[in-house]
Amino acid sequence: MTWLHTWAGLVVGWILFAVFLTGTLAYFQFEITQWMLPDAKQNATPEQAVAQAQGYLQEHAPDSPGWSITLPDERSPITTVFWRDPNANNGRGFEFAVLDGDGKKIEQRETRGGNFLYRFHFDLHYMPVFIARWLVGICAMLMLIAIVTGVVIHKKIFKDFFTFQLGKGPRSWLDGHTITSVLALPFHFMITYTGLVTLMLMYMSSAVSLSYGDRGEFFNDLQSQPPTLQASGESTNLNDLQELYFKSREDIKGNPIRLAQVSHPGDTNATVTFYEAPTQSLMSDYTTLTYSAVTGEQLHVQPVENSAELTRRTMIGLHAGRFADTQLRWLYFFSGILGTLMIATGLV
Repeated sequence: MTWLHTWAGLVVGWILFAVFLTGTLAYFQFEITQWMLPDAKQNATPEQAVAQAQGYLQEHAPDSPGWSITLPDERSPITTVFWRDPNANNGRGFEFAVLDGDGKKIEQRETRGGNFLYRFHFDLHYMPVFIARWLVGICAMLMLIAIVTGVVIHKKIFKDFFTFQLGKGPRSWLDGHTITSVLALPFHFMITYTGLVTLMLMYMSSAVSLSYGDRGEFFNDLQSQPPTLQASGESTNLNDLQELYFKSREDIKGNPIRLAQVSHPGDTNATVTFYEAPTQSLMSDYTTLTYSAVTGEQLHVQPVENSAELTRRTMIGLHAGRFADTQLRWLYFFSGILGTLMIATGLV
């Protein structure tokens, strides 16, 4: 096990160090973003954000086939709106804007804020996303091997924890490696395994293809999807989306909404779908609610009921710490720092 532990850690340690460091900082990604975007004059609130976003989008993207509104919360006091635009000059097929509490666009600085750190820890920024995610997945698997073999080879791991010696050269680095490993060992297991689970549908996509052929059918079995209505081509005015937002909050017993998506705005077949935010607790219903954006009629309500999918989403929530309050988030942060130091001392 010793050679396996050494080489599993050594070969991919440099990537793991970067992944752990940026992932750890990303536990405060919203706070970092807010710090790097100080131009917001007024914090946005969910009670006003949908109406303000609707007004902005109707003015700037009335002909777009789809809108997306990311609502503010206590950690992220801004509203982000996206709209599809095939003619966007950024090559991404969409445009976006960030709104403050007055519904006015914030002129952003040239920074992605904390979101850069979050995306870097699994997209690596410098290479195609598909390759980067596979590379991070392979590294995470080797990390899991290194953790298991590390427990095996350190038969006296808890005794070694109390024998730290300074100024002993390589021995001191080994002692430091042991201490940082033991202090947050449950966290290291959890964060590595759940990290693999977050992208399991990518790593194990062949299983879906062999069993279903059509991935859409697979996802519909996990959770029935909102109805997709084709645009009728007949123009009409949208309902007040803010009213539908309050209605959706009532329908899920006051739980927060994180995202609203509007299909075919300005068309008689326009729909709006609200997604429950998994921030109240580790176990969420992840309810999706769809309404006609013209008549206000409820078209679809679906919590996640499949136990396997609930387990997967719970593990993702555990990995991302979205449910955590400030104290628990700091515990995540310090555990992540210990993991970063564990990798660094192991490399030395």
